[in-house]
Amino acid sequence: MKKRVAVAAMAAVMAVSMMGMTSVAVQADDIVKIVTIGVQSGGSYWGNIEKGFTEACEELGWEGDYWTPQNAGNDSEMVQLAENALTQGYDAICMEINDLDMYGDVISRAKEDGVKLISLTDVGEENCDAFVGIDSYASGYSQGEKIAEFAKQLEYDSINYVTLMSTTDNASQLKNRQGIADAIAENFDGEVNEIDIAATDSNAATAQDKLSAFYLANPDLNAVASVDLYAALGAAQFVDENGLEGKFIATGLELTADAFNRVLDGDLMATSSVDSVGIGKNFCYVAQKILNGEDYDYSNPAEKIWVLPDEVESYCAENGIELN
Repeated sequence: MKKRVAVAAMAAVMAVSMMGMTSVAVQADDIVKIVTIGVQSGGSYWGNIEKGFTEACEELGWEGDYWTPQNAGNDSEMVQLAENALTQGYDAICMEINDLDMYGDVISRAKEDGVKLISLTDVGEENCDAFVGIDSYASGYSQGEKIAEFAKQLEYDSINYVTLMSTTDNASQLKNRQGIADAIAENFDGEVNEIDIAATDSNAATAQDKLSAFYLANPDLNAVASVDLYAALGAAQFVDENGLEGKFIATGLELTADAFNRVLDGDLMATSSVDSVGIGKNFCYVAQKILNGEDYDYSNPAEKIWVLPDEVESYCAENGIELN
């Protein structure tokens, strides 16, 4: 799926639609061409990244595309989209790089062609021009701190948890997993056991099924480390269906009405996310500095936001979120 927004001051704009691509043609010289390759279209996280990216492109008068693979999270398809962008002469590519081996050719070609590569994950200055997004380890550490905090509140003698990831070889999610493990170990005095890790395949029902299977095989299971959104959604459904509210630690990964209702219902102990609209905007603002030869920071991590049960109503009121 491809979406395009291109805006330039004093330019004549004509909307066209062709081959499934929504476009806005602009007559202007030297307009920067930038593309964000998202993991998926829509949703509270990627939908907001697209929103911020589009707004920044309009503000700067840039030609901006937002592309997604047909199958959400498919790295092979995202690599192909990046290769298409290189062939089509984009000035900058923004994307989530999960596997340096898979994206190696894209990284090499971008360097050779002078195309600026901005990664949503921190893969190092030797591999991309800038990191704009989530510090995977720090994000995981923050979740681990919360798991330890809740375990103390529930007076756990031990934390027995499973880690659910979209894929078990995802490099950025493995950093997240390590952050969770380190934080739990450093902030909880009792015994800690990571029972296993499993892939959700970016599917909430799969996450719920796998968590149920782990719980059946391990009755002492009392927490889940949710590394991807679908793990968090599946975990909330698992807690609800098994009546484990107040007995099992699960935390959310989005700031939506559904997640907040889950927190109020007790399915989630809390929920969290980052300013994903800000991430989308920062793709452009950081790219602008790079393209203009200005000083810029390589690392631009987004701040983690946590909302606890007693904070839900005030947060929703401040941010215009209507609860059921």
